[in-house]
Amino acid sequence: MSMKNLALLSIFVSTLASANEMTITANKIIISNDTKVKTYVGDVKISFDSSKNLTAKSNVVRFKNSSTVMEGDVEIIFSHTKAKTDKVTFFPTSTGLTLRMEQVTLTNH
Repeated sequence: MSMKNLALLSIFVSTLASANEMTITANKIIISNDTKVKTYVGDVKISFDSSKNLTAKSNVVRFKNSSTVMEGDVEIIFSHTKAKTDKVTFFPTSTGLTLRMEQVTLTNH
């Protein structure tokens, strides 16, 4: 990952963390010219406090051990952000949830 991408990711994650108590890590980030759309690629993890509300929908939902797997046209809505991906796995943590996926596109709305 280039230093430019790391800097942009750090700024965006800092903004999200302060606004939504959410952190995002990924191998690569692609940001649109207007900065409203951000695509994270490779080993994407989104972690946040369990007090944050989210809604999610997909074509298929499976429950596996202590995790939940959603596949097919997955859409997750956090307060002012919409996340779109093909597959996501939700893992409970001691402080909230961690979402893992291979790629996700976030759009501010």
